[in-house]
Amino acid sequence: MFEWRVKKAGLPRNRLHDTRHTCGTLMHLRGVPIAAISAWLGHASASFTMKTYVHSQDDAMRDAGATLTGMLRPVSPAEKPTA
Repeated sequence: MFEWRVKKAGLPRNRLHDTRHTCGTLMHLRGVPIAAISAWLGHASASFTMKTYVHSQDDAMRDAGATLTGMLRPVSPAEKPTA
């Protein structure tokens, strides 16, 4: 039934199981805690979920790096808060 609906919708061929990976990845990108994603998918460990089901996205990785860079860069005297 799933494959029929995918075809009828004009989507690329996809397995029902692949939607689990999509679900895990989308929840991760929306900031859902990995423990909650793991429980939702019925996994015994969050590390298995991260390694197997949650696929990193280039944009999310770049944004994470930019956040860290922004936190670590030196602050110029003009940017320092006055107290």
